[in-house]
Amino acid sequence: MNYWAETAVIGGMAVRVKKMTHPTTTKSSMFDMVGRDKARPTNLSKKTRMIVTVSAFLLYLLAFPLVVRELGPAGSALVIIPVSAAARLWGLRVGVLAGVVSAPLNILLFAAIGDPITFRGGISGAVTVVILGAVVGWLSELLERNYAQAQELVAARDQALEANRLKSVMLSRVSHELRTPLGAILGYAELLAEGTYGPVNELQCAKLGEIMDSAYELEVLVSDLLDMGRIESGRLQLFPKPFALSVLLEGVIGQTAVIAQEKNLPITLTVQPDMPNTLVGDPVRIAQILTNLVTNAIKYTDEGQIAITISPTSDKRWVMNVTDTGIGIAPEAQPYVFEPFRQVHVDDSYARSGIGLGLSIVHELTTLMNGSITISSRVGAGSSFAVTLPLDSQQEEI
Repeated sequence: MNYWAETAVIGGMAVRVKKMTHPTTTKSSMFDMVGRDKARPTNLSKKTRMIVTVSAFLLYLLAFPLVVRELGPAGSALVIIPVSAAARLWGLRVGVLAGVVSAPLNILLFAAIGDPITFRGGISGAVTVVILGAVVGWLSELLERNYAQAQELVAARDQALEANRLKSVMLSRVSHELRTPLGAILGYAELLAEGTYGPVNELQCAKLGEIMDSAYELEVLVSDLLDMGRIESGRLQLFPKPFALSVLLEGVIGQTAVIAQEKNLPITLTVQPDMPNTLVGDPVRIAQILTNLVTNAIKYTDEGQIAITISPTSDKRWVMNVTDTGIGIAPEAQPYVFEPFRQVHVDDSYARSGIGLGLSIVHELTTLMNGSITISSRVGAGSSFAVTLPLDSQQEEI
């Protein structure tokens, strides 16, 4: 076996042993290792790297006679240690230089112990060592660049997470603080309209109605912001309990019928006969989901009707389907229709109120209830939203 083959075999064995003894790393711990890794070449001082490099070469010089005496020519693979160490610590240029220096040094050491190698073997070994230094140095530089990029990604990720957390906290606090003055405005406006502080004429009553309508609309926006803040911060809780589906549907239709009547839009309700009336869930949040869907349907429908269908499925789940005859949603816009603060318009002439949180809250609440939501829509032909939830029914009457 010539010098090249012996070096390659010993080097391959060293790589395999290193691979076997290196602890495995899971994907989830990759970023943690980046933060804890303190012994990388870029984190070492020049003095420390110089000491390690010189020590590797001294070890090579001291151990060479013993290794060659035991292994014969195969012991020449010992040169891998100082060359690899220099290349790993200093990079490509020093790796090549270490290979250039180590090749003739290896030949001289063989001659010194009385076992000279052939010219062809010496050239082959020299080329091998230089290539080894170049490859290890290049890989070391590549690894350090990737390491630096990973650190930047970790820092950017942490900053984004912190910014998102602060945004959620701000939304929650601001929304909570806005509710108090809004409650006062609504309360006083209602008292004034009822004549508690004295008689009001027709014009004044109309203006007070506009104040209350605006305050109610603002209260809905504040509630949406507060819910989104709780959802994003993981502080929104569900309170499941038995409830009557018929009572919930009656409340939702009564709440949205006034808005639909302003646009002359009838709301039809169909409950399948095999749908149980007594369910278990969070009635407040389920009503919020259905109200948001109906309100959204009314908002984007100018003529036609709004249809609500309630039905069970065959896999112990039930579906709330809200269908409208409105402007519809373009196919390219449907993937992001549930993103917060996104409003989808097929035409700029449709100026709608709201801040784009209704459908996002519906999606988040549905997911929180282990449900799913789907959309079917065509531009100019309306939209249909189907919310599927687990069916947990009770037979006893409420």
